[in-house]
Amino acid sequence: MIPEPPVPGPMRKKVPRWLRNIQRNSWEPEILLSGFVLVGLMQVPDAVYRMSVFLRTEALHDNMSGVFAALQQAVYILIFGLVLHLFLRSVWVGLVGLSYAFPKGIRPGRLPFTAPYKKQVESLPTLEQQIMQLEKVCSSIFATCFFLMMMILGAIIGSTLFVSVFLGIELLLGAVSGLSIIPLIDPYLDTILLMVIAVISVDFIGIGLFRRHRITAKLYYPVHRLVGWITLSRLYRPIYYLFATNVSMLWLSAFFVLFAVLTVMGLNTLTRAPDQHPLSYIGLYSRESPESLFSPYYADRNGEWSSMVLEMPSPVVKGRYLELRLKHHILYERAILRDCAGEKAGDSLKLACVNRFYRVFLDGVELEEPGWMYYFYQKERRKGFISFVDVSALEPGRHTVEIYALLEEPRYLARAIFFVE
Repeated sequence: MIPEPPVPGPMRKKVPRWLRNIQRNSWEPEILLSGFVLVGLMQVPDAVYRMSVFLRTEALHDNMSGVFAALQQAVYILIFGLVLHLFLRSVWVGLVGLSYAFPKGIRPGRLPFTAPYKKQVESLPTLEQQIMQLEKVCSSIFATCFFLMMMILGAIIGSTLFVSVFLGIELLLGAVSGLSIIPLIDPYLDTILLMVIAVISVDFIGIGLFRRHRITAKLYYPVHRLVGWITLSRLYRPIYYLFATNVSMLWLSAFFVLFAVLTVMGLNTLTRAPDQHPLSYIGLYSRESPESLFSPYYADRNGEWSSMVLEMPSPVVKGRYLELRLKHHILYERAILRDCAGEKAGDSLKLACVNRFYRVFLDGVELEEPGWMYYFYQKERRKGFISFVDVSALEPGRHTVEIYALLEEPRYLARAIFFVE
């Protein structure tokens, strides 16, 4: 049995026996919860990524992508923390079993060591001391993981509400007056959000830095209450203040700084293309070269790395038609509706504008009519267009297809290689 942790005299009578029993057996629900939560957390990064792609391409034109990438990385850190907790709990269970199997613990007298080595063995902590120390470490890690999980959930809810406010204003203005504010605030959304996050983070890491002085406290109070309400801080605030009042401020701030550093390092990993690696010294490789077969452009080769613009079934065309799939973007839709059709135009007129806007070149020769049709990517849940280009007149061998968007000036979107049989 694990010895009960000492409780100061004035507090001993105030702790109910049932609570002390739960404290002694808290490892059981900790292990169960860690396992269940780990299973659920494995699904979160992919869901966050899909949400970020939707916002970047269909709602806010690439805004908040950094926020969602940071959330992904925070989830990975949380997964690491829970795995570490399960590992240390396994060590703890092993030590508890050893304390039962060998109640006398380490017996240095049975080791025929000379003085320096025997003293080293005698200085080792007892099994009970190791168990108690590991118990504190495991409980702290578990509480920290729960704390981070609540913070991540709150950050997701807060970011969603932040976006919802702007989208709500956009829909309201569009319904009443036909105006759109998103193009006006697009360049500033990320800046506004980053400023809010920076202010909150400084106060959070500094253990209430802005709440210590009378002037800054008054200015910060509305932000503190609003953000606290949006991010469900009531769920994790007790843990925050428990650590803040029982752990050295230096250690606590160091933990938050380390968490931020790991998040930034993870962001570099998440935003790095799969063919980029800091330890790779291979120089004879170029993704941008005209002689590169860029695998994300081809559905039969784009497993984890898919294109954000162009997709073809395969680089080898076996029949008469080359199938081109184009993933749409809110930026280009606004340009099409503004310069050509207008939002109240019919589908046929809008599609005619799309055919003029997205230009297709085969071996450098522009197609007069690409023949774009509406298309939905079920796997990625993306909206886009599809075209079947007649390549029967092309000679067998290697050819190129290029896609441009007709903005103020033609904007290069993608260039892919295909082979006609």
